[in-house]
Amino acid sequence: MKNAALSKALKWLLIAQLLSIVALLPLVYDLKILLRAAAGLLTLAALVKAAREASGYRAALGLHVADLALDVLSYVLLRWLIFVLVTMFGTWAIQTVGALSALLSIAGLVLGLLLLRQICLTTAGLVDDPNLAARGIWVWRVNLICTVAGIVLTIGVSALLKMGLDMEKLLGLSTAVTLLSAVIELAGNAVYLHFLWQSARCLSAPD
Repeated sequence: MKNAALSKALKWLLIAQLLSIVALLPLVYDLKILLRAAAGLLTLAALVKAAREASGYRAALGLHVADLALDVLSYVLLRWLIFVLVTMFGTWAIQTVGALSALLSIAGLVLGLLLLRQICLTTAGLVDDPNLAARGIWVWRVNLICTVAGIVLTIGVSALLKMGLDMEKLLGLSTAVTLLSAVIELAGNAVYLHFLWQSARCLSAPD
């Protein structure tokens, strides 16, 4: 199958994913928010375009909209609600908000994985190259492993929060887990980017 419009949509997805990767770097918080917002909107535009070409991308579009809503909820929680709760209830609120933040983070990881799976499997069913199609299935399985690892790390940190470790040790552990999670996420993103690039080229290639 050759489809120039779909090829362009996949290239937009690739650019959006690159923006998401840049947002993982230690940047100013407001810049990270802008990069994530740009990536989210570009992904939205790409999936709207792709959904016009293949019905499988409509489910991916719905998953992405849910993921965007979750991002907004997480932003409000971490930016505003924690300040209000700590002011009203003191340090007890830190553990409560920390646990809720962990749950939202896990939900975001699951939604992201389901979105990637839908994109990979739909795209795999459209490309002419059987090896590339098989790679699409492999890519989502690699990301499944990476996501499970990320969830395990998130749950581990949440459990340690409840154990009441001293703040210095907790901050050190949290930093180490954040770095490890970023490395795992980058590994999954790398194979996904390669698949998107190859698929876009395959779909745009002339007969």
